[in-house]
Order: sequence, then C-alpha cells, then structure tokens
Amino acid sequence: MTNTILSKQTQKLKKINAQIREEKQRIDRSLGRELIAALQLDYATLDQKTIKRLVSDLVSSYTPEPTAHHDQPQNDLGNHHEQ
Repeated sequence: MTNTILSKQTQKLKKINAQIREEKQRIDRSLGRELIAALQLDYATLDQKTIKRLVSDLVSSYTPEPTAHHDQPQNDLGNHHEQ
C-alpha cells in the first residue's frame, strides 16, 4: 500500500519537474527571440563570441528591481521631506 502511494507521488513529482523544464525552455526561447528582435540582430552574423559579448553587456547594465514587501511601505529612503 505504501509503495503504491509512494510510486504515485514519484510519478506526480516527475510530471511536475518535466512541466517546469518545459516552461523554462519556453521562456528561454521567448527571451532569445525578443532580444534578437529588439537588438535587430542578424542570424547570419550572430556567432558565439558575439552572443557572449551581448550577454556580458546586458548583465553589466541590468539592475533588477527590488522585490516589494507587503508589510513595508514603498518609499524612497533617500528622500525625506521636512515640513
């Protein structure tokens, strides 16, 4: 009985992991297409060296937005206005 339950849970976990992998691949493809279109890249001249340089440039210029915390007010800590 326990083996059956464990087997079913294992199958569910494998299915969920496969779905996660597929979603990650879909996002990777979509991101790649969006970047190629936005940067107006030519597939004919797009080589590994160019890809690595572009990724490096994007990483160095990307600043992620801080995640919002529901229990903390969203304000700029550097701007305190006195009245």
